[in-house]
Amino acid sequence: MSGASGTESCPHCGLPLASTDQDSVRALTREVEKLRGIARDRAGAEAASARQDRQRIEELTREVRYLRETVARLRGAPAARPLLRS
Repeated sequence: MSGASGTESCPHCGLPLASTDQDSVRALTREVEKLRGIARDRAGAEAASARQDRQRIEELTREVRYLRETVARLRGAPAARPLLRS
């Protein structure tokens, strides 16, 4: 933020900053933005991974259900009880 005199001010409290403080605040702001970007990227990757995990679990659950029904049919018994859903 720029004050009336053209000097930077603290984004948190608004106090004017010395030149070295301005450089430090700019560097810190860049680092914070970089960290936020990394966090957004990780959150997106984790969400995609969680979706893939859910899809794989659903696929395996269907396969187990099919195999249980097949085994029960081959044995001539009623189908086994369904899997519990979480």
